[in-house]
Amino acid sequence: MTSITRWSLAFIFILTVAATGYLAGQRLLYSLPEPPANFLAADKGYGVTIDLTQYDDDALADTLTSLHENNLTWLRQPIIWADLEPAPGQLNWQPLDRIMMALAQDPHFKLIAVLYTSPAWARPANTPPTTPPLEFSDFGRFARALAARYGQHIDYYQIWHEPNLSANWGNGYVDPSAYADLLREAGLNIHAADPTAFILTAGLAPTLEKGPLNLNDVDYLEQLYQAKAGHWFDIVAAQLYGFDSELSAPARPDTLNFSRVELLRRVMFKRGDADTPIWATAFGWNALPPDWAGQPAPWHSDTAVAQAQRTTTALALARHNWPWLGPALAIRWDTLQLSPTDPARGFALAETPPVLQAIHSAASKTDIATPGRYPATH
Repeated sequence: MTSITRWSLAFIFILTVAATGYLAGQRLLYSLPEPPANFLAADKGYGVTIDLTQYDDDALADTLTSLHENNLTWLRQPIIWADLEPAPGQLNWQPLDRIMMALAQDPHFKLIAVLYTSPAWARPANTPPTTPPLEFSDFGRFARALAARYGQHIDYYQIWHEPNLSANWGNGYVDPSAYADLLREAGLNIHAADPTAFILTAGLAPTLEKGPLNLNDVDYLEQLYQAKAGHWFDIVAAQLYGFDSELSAPARPDTLNFSRVELLRRVMFKRGDADTPIWATAFGWNALPPDWAGQPAPWHSDTAVAQAQRTTTALALARHNWPWLGPALAIRWDTLQLSPTDPARGFALAETPPVLQAIHSAASKTDIATPGRYPATH
């Protein structure tokens, strides 16, 4: 064998080794898990959506005590603009003043204020309160006034509720671009009054529809990024429902299940937004009594014991596999604002003790760090 041939073979060998190493490195690179989100995912606490303004003083004190005892420290409070400003500039803060004073007595509670609905004077005539305002600047002024008054009590503001459903966008066609403008207006005004506040997107309803009346949550989030809405929020809100799928079922675009939130995360990752966390501003399973005689539930329902088992498994799965997920809030605390025949009663924690106990148990473990990124002060 000539020296030239030997050198040629050696060169080919070196190239082969280099290429193999490069490909192996690429496989390793793409098999690594994505980086965890920023410090806003570090709080792994639990909570619930609850309208505290519906209680008198005694009931409010008792309810806050029960929430605290069950480690439900995140409270998602609806802020109904339609009720608080019935005429331009005439703001009735009394209902919120009362609950803010009560919450101030317990520093463990953290509030997510959900700004939602439009007063009759701010929206087109003969439209429902869920219609976005004609002038987004009116909404922005209300958001600024709210933040100026309660900035010492509220650090987290969620803008609107399920705008990907026609019923929550004035019964008209949903419009991610218009919602992005609403989000921008609210965020800029809130930060003008409270620079350290954090903005959450609306919780998007899990659905498979393609529009124009209802648009699935994955496509809606993608269109929000296309509209440059990523500049105007700090946290993406999601709703994690199990429906009637097994918890082991993978996330798929044509399936509604607990793991569907992974599809939202993929949108964020594709858009270069892996640093932003997701918060579960609603989750739960329906547990109606065996003798339920009300309206049929549009969701899968089961016994409270079975739903408690699903809750325990799901929350453990989320904490083990999703370091980018922050607080998780159950969909409902009680049934005070529901009719006796409304199947949504099956989501109420106060009426399903086994499910409440399951969440309480999960919440009692939040002093154990799960995978993720934590600030030095955590």
